[in-house]
Amino acid sequence: MSQARILILLAVFAAASIHLVMTDESGNSASERGERPAVISVHETDPIMNAAMERARSTVDRFIGRLPQLQSAGAPLSVKLALTENGRTEHVWIANPEFDGRVFAGYLNSVPVNLPSWSEGDRVTVPADRISDWMAITDRTLYGGFTLHVSHARMSPDQRRVLESHLGLPMPSEPRVWN
Repeated sequence: MSQARILILLAVFAAASIHLVMTDESGNSASERGERPAVISVHETDPIMNAAMERARSTVDRFIGRLPQLQSAGAPLSVKLALTENGRTEHVWIANPEFDGRVFAGYLNSVPVNLPSWSEGDRVTVPADRISDWMAITDRTLYGGFTLHVSHARMSPDQRRVLESHLGLPMPSEPRVWN
């Protein structure tokens, strides 16, 4: 894959990275961001979203096992983590994470909505057992993205089209994980 194609895929991947705003209020909502996918607000006790995050944590070892191969192929990769400030939590994506055997490190690829001390491009770290999600795109297939699937299912048809347009591929019906 050419360097230009990899950079284009990474830009598309970053633009498509939905992040979650966890709330202690009842109900879910979405904040529109024009041509970028919506920021999804969910209750912090949302059982479906929390199950998606747990599934991501329980399968992260499969992602880690593929990391060297995925990185050498230039596959778009991302890991989601929770950031908390002044009692507000957002789950945001870092693109092209590095892994040292215990901790993922990388740079935020979006601007948090309600966390004023964090900016796109800030360096962050998260232990592998504390991630919120992981995803990779290889061979035009999305792997992981457990929280993304939950959010996608809750979106309006127009929001789904924006997300899939930014991803550059249709959302699979179920998250995929390598064996």
